[in-house]
Amino acid sequence: MTFSSDATSVILKVFSIVVILNRNLDLASSFLITGPPLTRIPRLFLSTTLPKTGVEAGASSSSDGPNGLQIIAATSAGETDLSFPKSPKPYKNKKRRRKPNVEKMRKKTDLLLKYGTYETNETNEESTEESLSTSNAKVTRRTFNNLMEQWAHSGHPESVVRVESLLSHMEQMLEQQEGSSEHDAPPITPDTRIYNSVIFTYAKSKTRDAGQQAEFLLNKMTDLYSSDKNPLAKPNVNSYNGVMEAYANSGIQRAASDAQRLLDTMMESFASNPQENLNLKPNVRSFNAVINAWAKSAPITESGELAAEKAEQCLDIMEELYETDPEKYADIKPHVVNYNAVIHAWANSKEGDGAERSEEVLARLEKAYQKSGGEANLKPNVKSYNAVIDAWAKSGHDQAPEKALSILNQMQTLYEAGNPDVKPNVRSFNSVMNAWAKSGDKEAPAQAEELLRNMERLYKEEGNTDVQPDVHSFSTVINAWARSHTLHKAEKAREIFKYMECLYEEDLKQEHNSHNRRKTSVYKPNVIIFNSVMNACAFTIGDEMEQKRSMEIAHEMFKELENGPFGNPDQVTYGTFLKVCANQMPEGDARMSVIELVFKKCCRDGQVGDLVLRQIQSMAGKEMFNDMMGKEGVESVRDLPYKW
Repeated sequence: MTFSSDATSVILKVFSIVVILNRNLDLASSFLITGPPLTRIPRLFLSTTLPKTGVEAGASSSSDGPNGLQIIAATSAGETDLSFPKSPKPYKNKKRRRKPNVEKMRKKTDLLLKYGTYETNETNEESTEESLSTSNAKVTRRTFNNLMEQWAHSGHPESVVRVESLLSHMEQMLEQQEGSSEHDAPPITPDTRIYNSVIFTYAKSKTRDAGQQAEFLLNKMTDLYSSDKNPLAKPNVNSYNGVMEAYANSGIQRAASDAQRLLDTMMESFASNPQENLNLKPNVRSFNAVINAWAKSAPITESGELAAEKAEQCLDIMEELYETDPEKYADIKPHVVNYNAVIHAWANSKEGDGAERSEEVLARLEKAYQKSGGEANLKPNVKSYNAVIDAWAKSGHDQAPEKALSILNQMQTLYEAGNPDVKPNVRSFNSVMNAWAKSGDKEAPAQAEELLRNMERLYKEEGNTDVQPDVHSFSTVINAWARSHTLHKAEKAREIFKYMECLYEEDLKQEHNSHNRRKTSVYKPNVIIFNSVMNACAFTIGDEMEQKRSMEIAHEMFKELENGPFGNPDQVTYGTFLKVCANQMPEGDARMSVIELVFKKCCRDGQVGDLVLRQIQSMAGKEMFNDMMGKEGVESVRDLPYKW
């Protein structure tokens, strides 16, 4: 069958695309869907009643630096918080840090920058002091430090510039004190705590040059102190900790090596003269900064060593030193956070035995906890077990799903035996489902669905809010179907999406009926969910009718994302839709017309990425590709107009 000129004109005028995939059929224009409405209830949840539908549907603290800085190790489902608590004792009902009043901090900063200048007269000084405090206290070093620590904790983009300006002002006042008049304010000498506040601000900024900036300031402190220009600027353990955390958070290639170098310097200085260099004695936080740096670095170091091995060596040193002299090295007694960071290092190592090594570290932690007589700081927690599950999920091991499920069952057994610290949560279940999704096992989709049903049952029937399924739960099950080699997986992926959408709509009804403003429903689909369903469509196998159906579903998902309240199509959306076209449409003029229309809209939306370019290159000939790009030699998005 051939296209009429009228039909072709309609196709090219309207972007909506759905393809009827008969080998000899034509391209339906304007994303028009032919066939029956897609209203089937998911078979997956036949045991679950959809509400009101009537249908059965299938971080250690210090007194001279900001406390509680987060030490993070990345995982596949997000980032795991490995922060030290401010107290070694576990506590509950921790109050959230109040959101900083940035405007007020700006005003205080501007006032302090006027303090002590030659233009400042006595009246202005008093006005400044009154503006900075409700009491009659004078502006002191503590005034500067409190404000600088507020900036450090805020994480605001202006933080670095603001604390640098305050430190620079204090240093300038110190240099100018000989020229001070009787009406000028006395200089306030920056001390160790002031410098540490700036270093920790660098660490919190997580910029690529944070480590270098922090170490430059550390070296400056050392020079000022050793030359006796500022005897109050003596570096201490917190100064080094801040620099090492700045390197760990920077993400540069040599970050872990630089952090390790500083830790080695501290240990050598303390070992050479314990009395003189007591202030440089490493503590738990020092080691964890380095362990975390190794955990976040490339799996193989510049020298060819395993980063995870280097991280575990730090833990070995902590254990050995503490066992050698518990009193002398009480400050470096290993903490559960250290063990968890090493587990994450092995999980991210991409080594064949990474999961086994993670599990061995967990066993070490369990043994240390028992040996200590049950010390809270060594008690394995849900993060410890989740990290090992995640290691198995990433391992690619044939037995990964069974191993991950075994650990989940172990957590449940320990929880039921009276250990609330290892109660499985939504991340525990999501990681096990992820292990199944990545396994390639023919039973993977069914196993992932079963876990999702268990989460629903625990949440709805037992009121266990810790395991309420979220977006990651549903997307993982959808991905399990997308990766499988079963028939009708596009339909199955859509069914899971529709069930999730029903749950979201029910949440909205409950919110409306209760007249309470609540946070966004955990069931609200996002662009990742839509992309996951389209990915299942892209790799659907079967006859022409199956291919046609996958195109219809992909179209439906694209249009709902485009027109609904769930976000906007991104470059992955466009790239995945093009992949659907490549896999499910026969070659020919119809498919090339579709490609051109999709690409034009992608350009208008500014969503042309490398994934889109790769798909276009694989589907279009060289001449047509160059025509679409408007020039020759396009290899990446950097070669295209910025607005695309």
